[in-house]
Amino acid sequence: MNSCSILTLYNPVCSYYQAIRALEEYHLQNAEQEKHQQSWLKTLYQNVAQCLLQETRSQAARMYADKALYMDPNSEKAHYIVGKVMFNLAAYRAILNLRQRFDKICMYLDI
Repeated sequence: MNSCSILTLYNPVCSYYQAIRALEEYHLQNAEQEKHQQSWLKTLYQNVAQCLLQETRSQAARMYADKALYMDPNSEKAHYIVGKVMFNLAAYRAILNLRQRFDKICMYLDI
């Protein structure tokens, strides 16, 4: 899922990955612990998604935001992150489209 080396030890994303892995692997003893685990995981998923979005790693950010939304479909933060990812994707596609049009114009003008 991730590769956190010694060089990236202080990267917040790596810290979140480690916390997520620890919580996901923890063996629960009762329903109360599961409730707390799910709450913490949702928060961690949202936070790692936010960090990944800031690092312009949109696909990974979307994956973690979706995990948070699976746990809480009303999560405002997760919906915001998904919206930002979709906006970034639309902006990227628009830039790509402009670049393709520019290239066609250059070919037509023989520039």
